[in-house]
Amino acid sequence: MPPLRRNNSNDTSSTHDVAFVDSARLATSNRKARPLLVWTLVGLIGLAILASTYWLQRASYLRDLETQCKVARELEKWSELEQLAVDWGIYAPLNPIPFEHAAVAAYRQGAMDRAYGYLTQMPENGTLDAWLLKGEIEHESLNDPIASLESCNKSIAIAPSNSEAHHRLMYFWAMSRQLSSLKSEIERGIQSGAATLETYAYWFAMDKLQFADAAPVNKSWADLYPEQDSFHIATVLALANLPQFTELQREGDLKILEERFPNNPEVLLTQVERAIERGDDIRVDSLLSSKKEVLANDYRYWRSKGWLETERGHYEDAKAAFEAAAKLAPLDWQTKSEWALMLRKQGEDASLSEELSKLAQKGRTLFEQLKRSDSIFNLPPSFFNELASYYESCGLTDAANSIRSLVSKRSP
Repeated sequence: MPPLRRNNSNDTSSTHDVAFVDSARLATSNRKARPLLVWTLVGLIGLAILASTYWLQRASYLRDLETQCKVARELEKWSELEQLAVDWGIYAPLNPIPFEHAAVAAYRQGAMDRAYGYLTQMPENGTLDAWLLKGEIEHESLNDPIASLESCNKSIAIAPSNSEAHHRLMYFWAMSRQLSSLKSEIERGIQSGAATLETYAYWFAMDKLQFADAAPVNKSWADLYPEQDSFHIATVLALANLPQFTELQREGDLKILEERFPNNPEVLLTQVERAIERGDDIRVDSLLSSKKEVLANDYRYWRSKGWLETERGHYEDAKAAFEAAAKLAPLDWQTKSEWALMLRKQGEDASLSEELSKLAQKGRTLFEQLKRSDSIFNLPPSFFNELASYYESCGLTDAANSIRSLVSKRSP
């Protein structure tokens, strides 16, 4: 019997038939799918064209609004500018320019609330002019010192050499008797190129500046921000300088302030200075000894210690104290006056004593002239020429040259 073999011829034919059928089905499916794919591509292209057209029209519209805003602002058409800027801002909420235009337009129309509303909606990348305007409204109209402080610092972050924000910060720190911050702002202004003649006037009279409206202004700030101790302190210190209060009332208020804020330099040094005026060396010694760690970096501490050591006949200790005070504050004419007095009492170095006395008198005269002025911004060029000479006599030659340069630029 022949060996059994499996015949595969029928299987091969069947496989070919199946493959043919599958191919036919696939071809039919492809023919059906091709129109769908084509129409899908056509639809996507159409959508892309529509989107592109929309964005091109939108960009063109925004460019038109930008141009119209510029023209309206140049022509001072404030009502028209405001409406155009509002329309622009709706379509470009991340662009700070339309908010600036709208705020300026409202501001020029006297609508401070509306102007401020636009500025509060402005994105964080606001322009220099916008932050300056926001700070001005917060300072002048809203009387909100903390908000204005933030806006000023944002202005300086954009333009470190901006003098307007620098002036506002100096005023704030001086008005609220935060003199270490005032000193830092003066230094920052000089280093960044924002310093003006007024900067050097603030530096000269830094701890002696007194504002006629200091009490009510700080009281209003304290009411708005009761958690800010500096406003309460500045209010009481300003009231202590008013003539209508008796000495007993002043002492009582200052004592309460000292008990509440036992480590505040302005409170402590005010008490020290009042004790010196009374000739109370025991009180001065007590304050200086107990609060040395708080006050030792302030030149007024060393000036007061110089007075104390002079009163007790410790002239070498007094000399060391006055030298320390002069190093920390070379412009302080009171230190020079007290130092000269000590030298006369000691009976030594008459030439240095005379030199210090003349310089102290020059500083005192300049300070009296500054006090008589209705504003630090209204001082005449002659004052600043004399101030430059005083700076130079105190060893601050670079600052003296800067003052003279600023005077020459301001003079007509």
